[in-house]
Amino acid sequence: MNKYIIAIFSLICLFNLAQAADFSDDITFDKDNIKQTYKQDLQKISNSLEQEITAKENLFTTKRVKGMCKEWFSCVEWAESKLAKDPTFQVVDTEVERWISKWDGDKAVWKYKFYVKTKEQGKTKVYLFARGDKNFSYSSPILIKKFPGHPIANKPSKHITHSEYNDFAFYTFSAQQLCNVWSGCKTWSKDHSLRRAIVGQYIYKYDEQQRPLWQIILYVEYQIPKNVIWFTEKVVYFQAYQTESGGEYTYQGPIETDKSFPLPSNLRIF
Repeated sequence: MNKYIIAIFSLICLFNLAQAADFSDDITFDKDNIKQTYKQDLQKISNSLEQEITAKENLFTTKRVKGMCKEWFSCVEWAESKLAKDPTFQVVDTEVERWISKWDGDKAVWKYKFYVKTKEQGKTKVYLFARGDKNFSYSSPILIKKFPGHPIANKPSKHITHSEYNDFAFYTFSAQQLCNVWSGCKTWSKDHSLRRAIVGQYIYKYDEQQRPLWQIILYVEYQIPKNVIWFTEKVVYFQAYQTESGGEYTYQGPIETDKSFPLPSNLRIF
């Protein structure tokens, strides 16, 4: 963008110079020729600028894709740098894996993988971004062979982060919303006081044709009376997994666990 601003400024200076009435006797300007050249060059710059703006507006094919890229550190900058080198570059699809990789004492350590599908010079490419366990370290994207699709084909993820997690003092509403759409959880929740809930999703294995099989886990924290005036929290989880790529899910749960609620490390708790 800056190169166009500099070029336009230079042409304006030249045009103004050509318009000046008081020139040195030793210098002869063909003002008509300068005007014509100015107009032609300005039109070329205008066309190039318009093409660049259009390409940038079309860099992401949907708001969902753009939103997910914004949530991943350096994704937008990476996409814009690719566009600068290739005006045909587009980000056409995205998906995320997020799961508990381990427990650090009583604290869950979440891991993330972010998949980006692009079109470049008419060809489809797929990149994998990853984030490490320590200090939110992000690795450079690597080129992989295949986009993994989505856990639910007609409902691609809208966010990388745990957007369904309500980061306020009271979580009941969002927890109940998640529970209501999960097989078995809505009925179970009628007898329990929900506090908060969160979802993980990841590829637990690949089939013989190297197609991904997804597993989704819903963690729910609920309250039980400890005494007359005090409550304590317990955690259960519901899980669902595919036995064939793109197939229906098999649901299990609720399953009791002695682990605490797996709060993501990128969110705070009051």
